[in-house]
Amino acid sequence: MMKGNTIMKNSGICPKCTSDKIAKVKSDSLGVRIGTGAFSIAEVSYNICCQCGYIEEWIESESDLNKIWDKHNS
Repeated sequence: MMKGNTIMKNSGICPKCTSDKIAKVKSDSLGVRIGTGAFSIAEVSYNICCQCGYIEEWIESESDLNKIWDKHNS
C-alpha cells in the first residue's frame, strides 16, 4: 500500500491511513458552492475515506475550472 503524499482521487488509497475504503460522492445543493457565473456553480466532488474520515475535495470539470479562473483573476 502507498502512504505519504498521494492523491486519493488517483490512487484509490487514503494518504492518511492507507485504506482503500474510498467513497466518491458528488456535491449536492448543501455542499461547497463556488460561483462560476451569475446563476451557476461549480460541481465539487468528494473522495471520502470510510476508514478514518479523511476527505479530498475536487473540481473535476475543466470548464468549471476555466470559469473560476476567469471570474476570480480578471
